[in-house]
Amino acid sequence: MNLATAQLALKKYFGYDTFRPLQEDIVQTVFNKQDCLVLMPTGGGKSICFQIPAVVTEGVTVVVSPLISLMKDQVEALRANGIPAAFLNSSQSYGEAQDIENQLFRSELKLVYVSPEKAVSQSFLSLMKSLPLSLIAIDEAHCISSWGHDFRPEYAQLGFLKQRFPTIPIIALTATADKLTRRDIIEQLKLDNPTIFLASFDRPDLSLDVRPGQKRVEQILEFIKKSSDTSGIVYCLSRKSTEELTVKLKSANIQAKPIARKCRPERARRFKKIFRTIKFKSFVQTVCLVWALTNECAVGDSLQFAQKYCRLLSRNRRAGREVARRYDAFFYFAGVNAGGGFWFRVPGFLVRAG
Repeated sequence: MNLATAQLALKKYFGYDTFRPLQEDIVQTVFNKQDCLVLMPTGGGKSICFQIPAVVTEGVTVVVSPLISLMKDQVEALRANGIPAAFLNSSQSYGEAQDIENQLFRSELKLVYVSPEKAVSQSFLSLMKSLPLSLIAIDEAHCISSWGHDFRPEYAQLGFLKQRFPTIPIIALTATADKLTRRDIIEQLKLDNPTIFLASFDRPDLSLDVRPGQKRVEQILEFIKKSSDTSGIVYCLSRKSTEELTVKLKSANIQAKPIARKCRPERARRFKKIFRTIKFKSFVQTVCLVWALTNECAVGDSLQFAQKYCRLLSRNRRAGREVARRYDAFFYFAGVNAGGGFWFRVPGFLVRAG
């Protein structure tokens, strides 16, 4: 397989004339059947790096993803572009899952997205052994590392994939991984001498403002009212604080809805649809819940604190995703003594506190 074929697929299915920086090199690495680790900011085009090889090579690509909402969004987008894709996870009935497995047996799909729980099950392993695999993609790969900010125990079991399928290339992708986490990803997935691609995390479309944690509600209200034509997300640490802040926003005549991980799936889907149509000004959600938001919305992250640098990057990356606009985000750091003000650096930003 060559890059000329990949370029044609890029134009045919996604409408792009050229690859973004590093995408071409990553695709070529996959074509060479080499393992790789890709670190690229959200909106930087990570998915293209495995979707293009998937559509131009023989066989099926298995994509492990931790978020059901993200799976659904990506599968819907692929189908809309004429690419046969499906997902397998706990949201489906037995009949629905059987139908997708039958499509795989008939070689009717190019990509299948699975949850980590599904990927490590004996039933899916048996299914994989019967398929003509072309590539295994591990999305949100930082979830495999206990050093990462979003450790998922199921991810730690994915190392068996390289042992069971040693000739199938594995591409691990993440938007947030420090050096310790990168090393952990490579070791736990047992990647074979992988090429590491580290893209720039410069986000010129984001303006970050770090403030001390006094009068938080007043500052949130000021921030929301300043962006009168957009919707946004306010992150909180717990379900209780999410609900309390929602009440305060409503009392200030701000349209707001609370949502947390324990929210019923149908309610979460309804809220997501409302958010995308920007019928509500704000959604207040816990930090453990992240949606795949690709609509034109400004996202203001109001964090009670960010203990890890990678957490800060993870939570601000939703802002302005895939939209050519400028967005603001501000962060609260508990205990910051910003009386005289100081500066610290975030990739692509010089941020002032105080």
